Amino acid sequence: MKSFKQYIIESGVLTDLIDKHDDPFSFLASAMDAIANGTLKLKTRGLANARELVAVWNKKKKRKIKLKEAVEYISEKKQTFVKGWTLKSKIHTATTNYDNYHMMQVVNKPSKFGLTDKKILKIISDAHPDAPTEWPKEHLKDMQKGVVDNDVYIEEYLKKKGYCMFVLDPTHGSVQGWDEKSSKLGAKALDDKYLPYEKDGFKLFEVKPVKGRPKYITSKYDWYTWLEGKQAAGKRTEIGSTMARFREEYITELFEKPYKWKRVGKIDVLKLDPAPRMVSYYFNTDDGRSISVDVGHMRTHDTYEHEAVIEFTDETTDFSFDLTGKGDAMRIMSTVLDTIKDTIKTTHPDLINFSADKEEESKDLKSVHRTGRAKLYKTMVKRFAGKLGYTSKDKDDGDSIVFNLTRKK
Repeated sequence: MKSFKQYIIESGVLTDLIDKHDDPFSFLASAMDAIANGTLKLKTRGLANARELVAVWNKKKKRKIKLKEAVEYISEKKQTFVKGWTLKSKIHTATTNYDNYHMMQVVNKPSKFGLTDKKILKIISDAHPDAPTEWPKEHLKDMQKGVVDNDVYIEEYLKKKGYCMFVLDPTHGSVQGWDEKSSKLGAKALDDKYLPYEKDGFKLFEVKPVKGRPKYITSKYDWYTWLEGKQAAGKRTEIGSTMARFREEYITELFEKPYKWKRVGKIDVLKLDPAPRMVSYYFNTDDGRSISVDVGHMRTHDTYEHEAVIEFTDETTDFSFDLTGKGDAMRIMSTVLDTIKDTIKTTHPDLINFSADKEEESKDLKSVHRTGRAKLYKTMVKRFAGKLGYTSKDKDDGDSIVFNLTRKK
């Protein structure tokens, strides 16, 4: 069975995109457009998905790009002007052309909305029974040309069918559906694709149902609370006495002494949202490699918990990887766990996720073999998590072990 990394390397569309571009940012822009229009079909894996795309680019191209730069670029690109229609919980149409009005999108491609010209003319005629005989056709032509930019009766017909109109720009957004339920489905589709509250400059989202009261959402917290249908949560508890009892000697006794590392970046846990905020740790190994541990801090969509997703990059090659068995693997593991300990001390995440390779490449990069460290890694992480007030679960993902740490309540 192919790994995800092998799959995307062998994807014809992705290979064509890589061959087409020499600039990594233009490649990322094209990849995002291809994913949006469905020509590049990749599994949605959030930060991990971005990591793999960057890794494939770095493996094939001389000009490299770092994960943090890619995340920042994608975040900025998602904040352009866009408008269109949603259908239930999916984006149905979208355009960045300001003059391509919502109604133009409908009347110029009626079949996409389950309509025909004949049906549209009937809606217009029924709404205006006293209008001249030829007026409905003239009105339709004016909408197709953009001379007339809306028709409330056609809009209402579509909203009753589950369609919602939306608009997003860097500071403001809106969704208009039949009722709050359908509007919320449309808003969730927008959040999944565009993350409107990912950027600090975004200030207001308006919910405008035909039936029901409008809502004016002015904060990230209120946005995700409304999307998930939850009441505002109370103040989170601290790790407290469990963390205080942790003995610093534990890591030294169980592992070799960790490498010295440097932390870059700082986050405010009270301002997190599902878009990751990065904190990075850097250290050098005795065999001459520079390793970065990138911690993406975010809120989960379903429970609004603070999640820390940890990625690893060999800065020497600019290639990302799961916690590897190369070289002095145990000391690297010790150092990574030490950075996780610092993450817990400084940010107190509810969930922590990272992976460890079960395989490693040969020195000539022509073959791979099992390291035999899987069981040892599991034992280490389980004991480490318990000492810090977390429970640990692991999942065999084929080539790697995925660790999920959950803070004890």
